[in-house]
Amino acid sequence: MTARTTFIGDTLLGSRAQATLDREGYGHALSGLAPLLADADLVIANHEGPVSADAPPAEKSYGARRPSWRCADPASLQALLDVGLRLVGLGNNHMLDHGVQGLADTVEALDASGIAHCGAGADDVLACRAVKLAVDGEAVVVASGMAPRAKYVEAGYYAAPGSPGPLLLDAGAVPPPAGTLRIVLAHWGPGYGPVDEQQRALAAELRGAGADLVVGTHPHTAQSVDVTSGAPVLFSVGNGAYPVDMARSAPCRAIPRSSHGQMIKGSSAEALEPSSDLHILVAGAGFEPATSGL
Repeated sequence: MTARTTFIGDTLLGSRAQATLDREGYGHALSGLAPLLADADLVIANHEGPVSADAPPAEKSYGARRPSWRCADPASLQALLDVGLRLVGLGNNHMLDHGVQGLADTVEALDASGIAHCGAGADDVLACRAVKLAVDGEAVVVASGMAPRAKYVEAGYYAAPGSPGPLLLDAGAVPPPAGTLRIVLAHWGPGYGPVDEQQRALAAELRGAGADLVVGTHPHTAQSVDVTSGAPVLFSVGNGAYPVDMARSAPCRAIPRSSHGQMIKGSSAEALEPSSDLHILVAGAGFEPATSGL
């Protein structure tokens, strides 16, 4: 039996799209993806920011020259559940946008909704905790982490003993073998750019540590797929449902199902080799509230 897993990339129903979502409903952001997710055994996303109703924005001494804040209301989680999403990675650079309270609220909201999560926590032990799921009879374990970047390291952004944050991505993020398929969600790479050397080096480390599949997010655009050295590496699957600047972002587009998954990069398609363990479909639906109404 082949388990069917779908990755929808960077996802968050909120922020500058909130007014539209309040008017149209949260499901509107996912309506284009819903038919593609209907027969997936597992849907996974990177939740690009906290889930909180009232945690205030945190001050930022790091990040982009023009810092941005991301946050979703807990009410948005039902729309994710409605399309079959069962697991989110939290190891990303927006997870502390609303501070320690925002992260604590996120964990509480996800736990209450039944959506599993990994990649961030109240300390390094909790952030490193992977999630094990049964997917159509197959055991799958998923970990999530954020690549080391100097400005975040200097700011103490990553989870540490007694300090909350996202997991620092390195070979130690790969869960130990336990008769399972090991997937690592890697938040890495340049925004809106091509694969860089850090991504390639970390991919080699993760493969060497035993990862069976590496799925990247953060660039907000689709990048290439590498199947030349063992475990497939999807360097970036682009955006799922996420408020983005569509002039800069090229989200992955949905592809008809076949015996294997495909990922669009520009106008070309790169196919993953069929696997007896995992069927992969990469799909995305980035949205631009300022010009498209969502």
